[in-house]
Amino acid sequence: MASPIIVTTTPHVEGARITGYLGVVSAYVVAGTNLFADMAASFSDVFGGRSQSYHKQLASINKEVLDQLADAGLDRGAHAVVGVRVDFDEVSGGGKSMFMVTASGTAVTLDTPADQPNRPSRIDADALGVQMRLAEIAANTSSLSRRDLAFAAKHRSPAALPQINAELAQSRRRLDKDNPGPIIKYVLALPEEAAKEAVYGWLARPVLSAGELGRIVVEQGRLFDPGRIRPLLMSEDEEVRLNGLTAAGAAKRSYGAGDINPMRRVAELVEQQFPVTVVNEQRTVGMFSKEEVVVRLCGACGASFHEEDVRCSTCRRDVYGVPSSYVSPPVVINRLLNRADALTRVLTHS
Repeated sequence: MASPIIVTTTPHVEGARITGYLGVVSAYVVAGTNLFADMAASFSDVFGGRSQSYHKQLASINKEVLDQLADAGLDRGAHAVVGVRVDFDEVSGGGKSMFMVTASGTAVTLDTPADQPNRPSRIDADALGVQMRLAEIAANTSSLSRRDLAFAAKHRSPAALPQINAELAQSRRRLDKDNPGPIIKYVLALPEEAAKEAVYGWLARPVLSAGELGRIVVEQGRLFDPGRIRPLLMSEDEEVRLNGLTAAGAAKRSYGAGDINPMRRVAELVEQQFPVTVVNEQRTVGMFSKEEVVVRLCGACGASFHEEDVRCSTCRRDVYGVPSSYVSPPVVINRLLNRADALTRVLTHS
């Protein structure tokens, strides 16, 4: 598959101006050569021929590492990776050999003139076949097969998302959290921004299967995004607010000093949106020896339960009104504040 963004060894991109530097990105591939490849290579070396096995192996892992580098750039929001350097090493020992390839470059954003779209002038037959297959998947109006999802996942393409969204809008079935399934694996394979776009769309919909799917992927994919979480927590729909609570407790794939204050603000919003809802009521019990006890009245169903109980025994909601299938607000708040404190210690001098 052709690279989704420009990957070049030059420090600039012809016809475009670099508008931002997003940092160094790297990719690593380690691949072993099997016994038959080693034998073929050794015979070729002895008789002075060309080692086709090593040639194919090197070409394959060179392409793989550059594809990974492009994906790393996409995850940063880059339009190109410039100044690319590729290093090859061979590590041998114990009768086995391994190819190790390292690629690194600088992820950048570009200002390309609107009348000069950044498109390749040529494309090979295999890459064209991939694009045609992805177009077929995107145009599919019936149920997606596992092969469709696996193909789209392999190429990290959002082509399958429209049909997934259509199926989720009509589905009322629950998902098996112990077996995430091909849909979850597919979304986890997408570039980070594409995955967030899909997942937070599901979390904003009070549909059982969509919200449940979104909650699984936002945690497994480490897709914490304060800007997208805030409207979920502010929603008037309880299911959407609970989805936002789950997203607020999710991790990120990487952190910077700029994440500290947004995390603290999300923690404050969680505290505001999930206040204590139970009412403590003092009652007198006993027929002969009167005893004063404190009874909790559930804010969700009105049932009474003991003061030492964490959840209502009738509806299984905690004192914040959160069902037992969700993380409790104090747990989410502690996660956020602990991460913010750790970032402050590691990334700042305050």
